[in-house]
Amino acid sequence: VKIATIRRCGAMGSVAICCAEEKVNEDVDHETMIAEVAMREDPAFISTPLVITFLLPDGCSTRDVWFYESPLGLDFSMRLPMRVKAVKPGFIGDHSKVQVGWTILRIDGKPVPGSFDHALMMLQMRLQGMKRR
Repeated sequence: VKIATIRRCGAMGSVAICCAEEKVNEDVDHETMIAEVAMREDPAFISTPLVITFLLPDGCSTRDVWFYESPLGLDFSMRLPMRVKAVKPGFIGDHSKVQVGWTILRIDGKPVPGSFDHALMMLQMRLQGMKRR
């Protein structure tokens, strides 16, 4: 599981100052690494992961999370912005350390559409072709 954290904010008085600090989190537990290797050896494995960019609760940090299988085990709010309401234990969302309160910004690099129905359809269509757990 690849997780990239990008922080693009800071404040100086009332003026926002942006900076680009990029960090790739290599601190992934052993169980997750084994699961990822097993998925790659499986002939049903689809090599193109679903990449969701989340806005973190601080309002400025983002995190890209690569998902290689579904279901994600994430419950989202039924309106925009799509916030994570629950993370189901044992599912890939839990293993990827997704947290309640994170908001979906982009799906595979594309901004979330302006309506909830379109955003949900975009996510569901992308999940259809993925390896099922």
